[in-house]
Amino acid sequence: MFERSPIGMYRSTVDGRFVFVNPALVAMLGYASADELMAIDLSQQLYVDPQAREPLVQRYLSQGVVDGVDVRWRRKDGRVITVRVYGHAVDVADGAGAGFDVTAIDVTALRAAEADARAQRSETQEALLKLRSLMKQLPALVWTVDRDLRLMSFEGTLFEMRGDLVATVAGRSLPEVVGDRPSALAAVMHHRAAFGGATAHFELEWDDKLFLMTVAPMRDGAGAITAVIGAAVDVTAMRRMERNVQTTQRIESLGILAGGVAHDFNNLLVAMLGNADLALRECAKHPEDAAVRTAIEAIRAAALRASELTNQLLAYTGRGQLAVGEVEIGPLVEEMVALLASGRTGKLSLSLSLSPVLPPVRGDAAQLRQVVMNLVTNAFDALDPHRGGEVRVRTRVVALTTEAHALDVISVPAAGRYVAIEVGDSGIGMDTSTRRKIFDPFFTTKARGHGLGLAAVLGIVRGHRGGLRLFSNPGQGSVFEILLPAEEGAATAASPPALVAVPAAAPAPAPAGERTKTVLVVDDEEMVREVLCNMIEDLGYRALPAAGGAEALAAADDGHAFDAAIVDLTMPLVNGRAVLDGLRARRPRVPVILTSGYDRDRAAVPGADGFLRKPFRFETLEQLLRDVVGA
Repeated sequence: MFERSPIGMYRSTVDGRFVFVNPALVAMLGYASADELMAIDLSQQLYVDPQAREPLVQRYLSQGVVDGVDVRWRRKDGRVITVRVYGHAVDVADGAGAGFDVTAIDVTALRAAEADARAQRSETQEALLKLRSLMKQLPALVWTVDRDLRLMSFEGTLFEMRGDLVATVAGRSLPEVVGDRPSALAAVMHHRAAFGGATAHFELEWDDKLFLMTVAPMRDGAGAITAVIGAAVDVTAMRRMERNVQTTQRIESLGILAGGVAHDFNNLLVAMLGNADLALRECAKHPEDAAVRTAIEAIRAAALRASELTNQLLAYTGRGQLAVGEVEIGPLVEEMVALLASGRTGKLSLSLSLSPVLPPVRGDAAQLRQVVMNLVTNAFDALDPHRGGEVRVRTRVVALTTEAHALDVISVPAAGRYVAIEVGDSGIGMDTSTRRKIFDPFFTTKARGHGLGLAAVLGIVRGHRGGLRLFSNPGQGSVFEILLPAEEGAATAASPPALVAVPAAAPAPAPAGERTKTVLVVDDEEMVREVLCNMIEDLGYRALPAAGGAEALAAADDGHAFDAAIVDLTMPLVNGRAVLDGLRARRPRVPVILTSGYDRDRAAVPGADGFLRKPFRFETLEQLLRDVVGA
C-alpha cells in the first residue's frame, strides 16, 4: 500500500535523513529515483527555509503528531511548491532513535486558487463599498421585488433623506407605491416583463421628480429568475436643462426667421409708405380729389400700423429701436400699472408692491414700458371677469448666483445684482406644452391675439442683457419675472433717438434742369430703390440709382458726380459697410447715409453721416437730406 499510494509518504530521522520514500513522493519532488531523493538533506535541501522544519520537529517530539501544516519545499528543478504534511512520531530501527512517518500532499494549485478567490472577494467587497458610497452621493434608488411585486429591499439617497418614505414603502407592493397614473402602470408592466427575462429602460415621474429607470431580472446560481432588481437616477435637473437648451435654440432660430421676415416686410413698407406719401403730395395739388386723398391716407395708416408689427418682431430678435438711458423702474411700473388698471371691473383686483429703493437700470424706457404693459395686460386677460381674480405686480432687487434657477425659461445672465419686475396672476395657469411655446412669435392662446406680445417681451429683455423666469401650472396662475442689470448711480432721463422726423411743409420741386445736387441711391431691392429715387426727385434733387454695392463703387470709379449717397446695409455680395468704406476711400468728402430695418445697425457701423431706419416717412427723409446735403 505504501508503494502504490498516490500520496507522497516518507519516514525520516530527527536530524533530517530519509529512511525510506514512496514513488509518489519521488514524482512530486521531480527526482529520478528513490535513492537520488534519499541522498539529500531534508532541512537544508528540501525546505525553502531550513529553519521552518525545526518547529515541526519539536511538535512531533512533544505532541507525537502533526495534524496538517503547510510547508514550502523546493523540487529538484528549483520550483517551490506548497505541501500539506500530516505525521506522527515513531521509533526508527537500527538504533537510529526517534523518527517521523509523514504523509505529504501537494496543495500548490489549491492555495493559488484560494488566493485568487480571496483577491476576487476583496475586489468584490471593495467594488461594493464603492458602489454603496456612490449610491449615497448620487440621486439614485435601488430596489428589488419578488414575484408578487412586493418590495423586498430598497436603498438610495432618496430613502435616506426621507425616513418617512421608508415607512411608506416598506412591505408594500409596487402598484400601491407608484399609483395608477399611466407612466406608473407602465413601470409595473416592465417589472412583470422582467420576470420573463426582459430588461427595460424608461422614464417615470414620481414624487414631483423625473427618474430614468432600469428594470432587469435577478438570477440564482442555476440561472433561474428569483426576483427583479430596479435602479432609478433622478434626471429632473438634467431634463430641465435639456429643455431649456432646446427652448433657447428654438427661440434663436425663430429670432433669425422673424428678423428675416421683418427685413423683407420693411422693404415692402418702404415702397408702400413712399408711394403713399408721393400720392398724397400729388393730391395736395388737386384739392378736388378729396375722396382719393382719404383712400390714400387709409393706405398710409395701414402701412404705419404694419410697421408697428415689424417693430414687435424686431423687438423679439433684439434688433429693434433702442434709445438708451438710465431708467428708474419704480415710477415707470407705477405709471403703467395705474394706466392699465383703470376701467377694470370690481371683481378684478390689483396689488402693487414696489421696493422703496431700487437702483436704476440702463435701457430704453419706451421698450420697458411695453414689457410692463404686455405682462400686465396678459395677466388681466388670464382672469375670468365674472369670477374675479388678482394681478400682483412687484419690484425688488435680486442677487443672482452662478447657479441656474429651476424656473428659468432663458438662462439668466452672469451673477450680479438685478432689478426684478414680477407680474403674477391667479388665473388658469399654463401646462408644460403651452409654457414651451408661449414666447414663440405668432403663438397665442387668445381668440383675437396676434401672438407677438410675449415674443416682443422676450426680445426686449434679451436686448437689455436681462433674464426672464416663468412659473406656471394649470389652475395655479402664472408668474413672470423680468431681470434687468442694475446700474449704480443717479437716474437720468432716457436720451431721445438720434434722428427725429420733423414734419415740414414740402417746397415745390425744382424743375429737372435746375436741380444741382445728386443723391446716389444704393439698394438691391428694385421697388425700394425706385420709390426712394422718386421721393428724392420729388424733393428737388437728382437721383442716381445703383442696384448693388459693386455698381455703386463702379459709379464712383467712372467719375459720376453725386453730392451724397444713401446706402442699404444688408445687401448681398458687397454690403453697406463695404460700400461705406469704398466711398470713403474714393470720395472722402461725400456724406453717406446708411439705411436699414434694424435700428441696432446704427451703432454697429460707425462713421456714417446719417441713419435712415426703414420704413421711414417722407418728412424724415426730407429733414435728413436737408441736414446732410442742404436745400
